[in-house]
Amino acid sequence: MINKIDRNLLNSINILGEHAKQYCIVRFDSDACAKKYIQENNLDTYNYYSFINSVVTNLTFKNMYKLASKQDVVYISSVSKVCTLVNVAKQIIGVNNPNDETASFSIAVIDTGVYPHLDFTLGRHCNIISFVDLINGKTRLYDDNGHGTFVTSLICGNGTVSGSKYSGIDYNNNIVVIKALDSDGETNALTILSAMQYIYDNREKYNIKIVCMSFGSNVLDKDDPLVLGAEALWNAGVCVVCACGNSGPDAETIKSPSASSRVISVGALQDNRVGDVYNKNMFEVAQFSSRGPVFGNYKPDVIVSGVDVISACNFHINKTHYTKMSGTSVATPIVAGVVAKLIKKYPNHSPDQIKKILINNCNQLTGDRNVEGYGWLNLEKIL
Repeated sequence: MINKIDRNLLNSINILGEHAKQYCIVRFDSDACAKKYIQENNLDTYNYYSFINSVVTNLTFKNMYKLASKQDVVYISSVSKVCTLVNVAKQIIGVNNPNDETASFSIAVIDTGVYPHLDFTLGRHCNIISFVDLINGKTRLYDDNGHGTFVTSLICGNGTVSGSKYSGIDYNNNIVVIKALDSDGETNALTILSAMQYIYDNREKYNIKIVCMSFGSNVLDKDDPLVLGAEALWNAGVCVVCACGNSGPDAETIKSPSASSRVISVGALQDNRVGDVYNKNMFEVAQFSSRGPVFGNYKPDVIVSGVDVISACNFHINKTHYTKMSGTSVATPIVAGVVAKLIKKYPNHSPDQIKKILINNCNQLTGDRNVEGYGWLNLEKIL
């Protein structure tokens, strides 16, 4: 039954000994089986994620092995660590003017929270309809890191302070903000799964059609819980847009949940601009952008600008209204904003159909699918 236990857990057992208890995520083949085993085995259950039939518990190797021998247990995973990983960017992908039409759906952002920046509160602004704090339990908007504010602004900030220069891809959107990463931009897989569970449980209440995940963790051997969670959302009709990671240029460095073959995995484009001037002949894939393959699949799917992008920030931290940032976590909200525009244009399209439109409207640079996916996104082709 060793093949049903994540190798990270097995490595920890070699270090800590077989009598030491370890937090782990046990996945069952059905909701009924999970609840049955919780009751019959008197497990110390710390959380239950019904959308992927998984239980968080604390087990010794003996109990872990015993549980893995059960036919209804699919896999036992370790608890991984998760980290956070525009004006020119809009020109490059072909966004001339953000869509003023108010969305009838919501975009969920799992990140470090959101600061009540003027670009969200003055003039035309995104409507933050739900704020959930899984770190400190606060109810008012805040962002003690700044990453989440940057990401949310790239999706839908109105650019009021900059005279629209640093506006996001598509304003007038309904936003569901889930703070799942702390002030250092870090968290663990359990908190991310709780965020995913919240989206899954409330997807109809808030009509959530998109979730932006600008973070990543190391991919586990099999049945990675974050991949399973992202795919459960995708199968439920939510377009999941994920950062591929900042571990390039080495191969096989794609992060989870971007490793899923279902989700939209986003890499970073280096546009080599000088000021606001760029030349498409000078485009290249950013060195830091993670490369595939992963699970035998090509990744990422698309690339967009991810180097020295400017967006809104927490004024109390940065003492300025805008800051500059690089990374695939910067590229990801740009694609999430594009997806929002597509859903407004094609409201009845499934996530698979939206993804197909994206990958069919890219321009290749190198032709290496494990470096750039289908190429850099060209929205002008689509709209």
